[in-house]
Amino acid sequence: MFGPTAEGETSYATRLMRLLRPDMLVLWDKGFDGNHFLASVIATRAQFLGRLRSNRRVPVLTRLADGSYLPVIPPRKYV
Repeated sequence: MFGPTAEGETSYATRLMRLLRPDMLVLWDKGFDGNHFLASVIATRAQFLGRLRSNRRVPVLTRLADGSYLPVIPPRKYV
């Protein structure tokens, strides 16, 4: 993404939400796991895969062989 450095990447990414569809997959790095951004992605019904910040605690659904895991994101209002 390109634009003034005074504005953050998540701000630019949020502008692209209107382009997401339920048959799309969104990939993001750990800087994009904020509640507002997450709620925006969920609202598009797109699938998503991303790293979470180390201090974000979510229930683990499945641990994978490589040490990663699939978390459960509780159904709640993200604001």
